Amino acid sequence: AAFFVRRLLPFADVVVYEASDRVGGWLHSTKKGDFLFENGPATLRGAPAGKDTWDIIKTINLHKQVLGPTDAATSRYLYHKGSLQKITPFRLLSDCPEVLLEPFKRKGPPDETVGEMLTRRLGTAFAEKYGNAMTNGIYAGGFNRISAATSSPFSRLKSMEQQHGSLFGGLIAMASSYYLRPRTSQTNLPHAHDATDTNDKPAAATNADSATTNNLAI
Repeated sequence: AAFFVRRLLPFADVVVYEASDRVGGWLHSTKKGDFLFENGPATLRGAPAGKDTWDIIKTINLHKQVLGPTDAATSRYLYHKGSLQKITPFRLLSDCPEVLLEPFKRKGPPDETVGEMLTRRLGTAFAEKYGNAMTNGIYAGGFNRISAATSSPFSRLKSMEQQHGSLFGGLIAMASSYYLRPRTSQTNLPHAHDATDTNDKPAAATNADSATTNNLAI
């Protein structure tokens, strides 16, 4: 909240009251030996869900400190017919060629089961091998009972279909909205200790560029 207030009212004196011994909320890292533990969010979501978070990270110049996934983390395996199979675009298309027809499928009802939606849009092979495995991993079953419109992440797919007519159309719209969005100007965020005092008292702050002082407490 203090970050956005400083951007909207750059001449205001913002005082942050924090109950704990440090500011930052749940965002905190703890290093023990060679290991780094995240006390709070450990991952960043991609566009468009994580667009606002990424904008803040870039604005305060932290984007170079973001760690990307390793090659091992990006690999996905499926235990199928007694062995682990690495999921690759080639294997996916080889197993489920019907996914290429997805953009040409008719829009379905506002709600249906996950199994019905995936079978109708991506084909029986994809639904039974990949969709069923995903549902088992997230919900421990219920492939043909769980609502596609109310269960994550399938609700996002259902929303894309309802709004854009197909999953492919929804992906195109998401990419377009992200890359065509207006860019925000950079604003430097003052250090947290500039707005707090170790004795839990509001820190004195002045602004030489403003004849008036606006005091805001958060």
